[in-house]
Amino acid sequence: MNPGRVVMAVMPALAAMMPAACRKTERLAPRSEELGPESSWVPMAPAARPRLSAPGRGEPERVEFITADGVTIVGDFFCAEGLGAPPLPGPRGQCGVFPAVLLVHGKRGSRLDWQPLLDRILPTPRALPSVLAIDLRGHGDSTTAAGGVRLDARRLQDVPAAGPNSWGGVVADVAAAMEWLRDAGGGAKGRVVVVGAGIGAVAAIRGAADAGGGLGVAGVVALSPTEIHGVTLGAGATAKLAAAGARFLAAAAEDDPAPAPAGVRAIEASAGVENVVAEVFETGGHGVALLRGRPDLADAALAFATRLLASSERVAIPVGDEIVLVGSLDPALDPSAPAIVLVHGLRRDSRSLEPLRAALATALPCRILAVDLRAHGASVATSSGSPIGFEQLSGGVPDEDVRSYRGLLRDVEAVVRFATNTGDVDCGQSRARCPRYAIVGAGFGGTLAVVAAAAATADPGVGPPAAIVLLSPVANMHGLSIWEPLGARLGSAGAQVFAAASSRASMSLDDAAEGIGSDARTVRTISTMLGPGASVRIYPSDAYAEDLQAAHRDLVPAIVEFLRTSIRLK
Repeated sequence: MNPGRVVMAVMPALAAMMPAACRKTERLAPRSEELGPESSWVPMAPAARPRLSAPGRGEPERVEFITADGVTIVGDFFCAEGLGAPPLPGPRGQCGVFPAVLLVHGKRGSRLDWQPLLDRILPTPRALPSVLAIDLRGHGDSTTAAGGVRLDARRLQDVPAAGPNSWGGVVADVAAAMEWLRDAGGGAKGRVVVVGAGIGAVAAIRGAADAGGGLGVAGVVALSPTEIHGVTLGAGATAKLAAAGARFLAAAAEDDPAPAPAGVRAIEASAGVENVVAEVFETGGHGVALLRGRPDLADAALAFATRLLASSERVAIPVGDEIVLVGSLDPALDPSAPAIVLVHGLRRDSRSLEPLRAALATALPCRILAVDLRAHGASVATSSGSPIGFEQLSGGVPDEDVRSYRGLLRDVEAVVRFATNTGDVDCGQSRARCPRYAIVGAGFGGTLAVVAAAAATADPGVGPPAAIVLLSPVANMHGLSIWEPLGARLGSAGAQVFAAASSRASMSLDDAAEGIGSDARTVRTISTMLGPGASVRIYPSDAYAEDLQAAHRDLVPAIVEFLRTSIRLK
């Protein structure tokens, strides 16, 4: 399925499971401050204005630059300092400019509107990317044009003849911000995601296209894109960006008094639905109110930026002298972001969980690690120098033998340690410092996930997972059982569990009398044992483990929503 046709914001996982084209969904009521009359807006005096802030970053750099028509634009800039970026010429030294996010507010707003989103983009001192938030002309601190002309948003005019006092100039404001980023980066055309609200979303698209023909613009997040005051998407700006590789996330609400839903549909029509993730809600208000009222949309916007600014990485994890596990990591812009580990079942490989991985990467700003276990897929295991295959794994050899099924458990434990290595140490002394992570396991991979997670509860550098997802859980296999670790250790540590199985899968003759297979009975027992700590689903089919993803379209969205809640995304 073409991911560009996916609806992402309504339910995070629907992004990977069904076509979208401006899907409508019930949402929260709009906030009055977003819908108030234009005349209620009063600009704050520059001397009294606070500044944006980010944890551990200190004060942002106040930047100023001049637009093509002589307006001084003011912004706050947070650089990606000390994160391995090459040194830059000039006063910024080690400041890494790219990847970057440019924030463009809407009418009656200022750069301060973005503080809640900035708190999520830069939650720790180590988080990428750089961020530049600007005040559009006549707003915030951007109130001066050439010759000392004072600008006020309440007196901007709709006609180009007004010069610096024209609303059309907001396009030049964005173009100037893009050029400033390039200059700050030593002239490099690095990757940028532009986030705009209201008229600022339209200005973001037009200005980004004008600044460089789309080169370096990885994507645009358009919240309530509104064509007003003569500022329109134009005949070719959106298509120009899309042709250069930019992707779009566009969202609006039908209760918005501005024509924002029409803007979403215009972006789809111009860029092509394959390049746009779009949704029109029934309610939700205007601009940043959409993010405040919808955590799933905020998650989706961050995941969207992450996918465009931080590429997936191939990883190789050594386990002993004769084994190297191979897989892929979908990184987060914040290295301390929650991790989700995917564990495939026997005779499968990490690709078997691709529908879930894609949905998670689309909807959640997490690090997602999917690795082939030994003797599966691309992971190499050798015995006395000779490669071994899955058929050579055995339960009849010593545990330390490379061919032991117990070796698969060591693989999962190594993957968990790799995924949770964020630099924190001895989290056992303070659970608040433990890395947040979750494990998803299919079939026997679920058994491995449970036992490995239970062992991690005693590891001072890892700690317990926040959540475990089990697809067709196997209660006992190859000498491993889920019951003691799931109940006595993980349950008592507060781990949330999601378990799903099909009623007719793994059904033996003994099961036939009860009419339910062993995996479904395991799910039912988990529900009884953990009570409110478990979310369970039993489907009327014979699909097993990874095959549940395709057989039951509601499963992946439910898992994504469960993980979004249980790992407590900010």
